[in-house]
Amino acid sequence: MKLSINLIRNIMALFLTWRDRAKEEGEAKSAEWADKQYRAYRDLYLQALENEKRPTGVGAGRPSLTFKIIIKTRLTSYEDKRNVKCS
Repeated sequence: MKLSINLIRNIMALFLTWRDRAKEEGEAKSAEWADKQYRAYRDLYLQALENEKRPTGVGAGRPSLTFKIIIKTRLTSYEDKRNVKCS
């Protein structure tokens, strides 16, 4: 399987977003991990540009393949809020 160059760019942007968010929340380990992942994909990206080939990975032979990233959060339901008793 192969990653397209645009997909690598999107992955790099995702890791930069995670890094910035972790820094805002004061999570140093998460920020460091995201930065490490970003640098790994940046090296892969630069290598792909030098070789003018698509590196191996997800999406090989499918340039029209798109990926959707879904971020889920847990919210308390209205019923849960209504049943809370104040003392």
